[in-house]
Amino acid sequence: MKNPILVAVIVLLAITVIQIDGKYKFGDIIVFPKKCFMKGARPVYKHYAIYVGPSSEIDIGQGDNDIFHRTGEYTLKTDCRFDKLETTRGKWKERVDNYLDGIPEMKNATNEEDIIKRINLTIQNCREYGVFGNNCEHLATYVRYGLKISLQRGTLAKFLFRIPSKVRKILGGIKKDEAKEMSCESVHGTTNRKGNFFSRMTKKIKSLG
Repeated sequence: MKNPILVAVIVLLAITVIQIDGKYKFGDIIVFPKKCFMKGARPVYKHYAIYVGPSSEIDIGQGDNDIFHRTGEYTLKTDCRFDKLETTRGKWKERVDNYLDGIPEMKNATNEEDIIKRINLTIQNCREYGVFGNNCEHLATYVRYGLKISLQRGTLAKFLFRIPSKVRKILGGIKKDEAKEMSCESVHGTTNRKGNFFSRMTKKIKSLG
């Protein structure tokens, strides 16, 4: 007969692994590599979003959605909306990229109150999508820092984006270790690791029977 206490402990461990592996803070900028040709390559471009919960325990009307972003879908009346990580992720692993956090001028801009205010303002006035003037990265940096910037760092598309002189001065304050470029890392690597964990635990439970 299976030991119910051991089974419960194994299940709790499995849940803990999942929670730790995907934990983000409210207001974090999340980047998603897009159009990757292979693992380790530079993505063609990166999609940007703001993490909003629901595990953050801050209610801004997101329901059970995880992120706030703009989709670039021209058919929508407004493409600034709440969405889910899993449906946005694709096959390449996302990560946090709060790349202006180390700059003194941005220090007071990342408080929760201002981030919530900017999200609400953007929902009410999303404005028309523009690749070079009003894209998903412009939205994410505005919501977190109050400053619209799009650099597409570490992508093949970065050479298409011009950096205004004012922004260039601000970027001069980014430390080298905070400006690391992102390469494509397959989600399957993480999935397989979790899969192996569950496989081992399943075998352990069966061996108790």
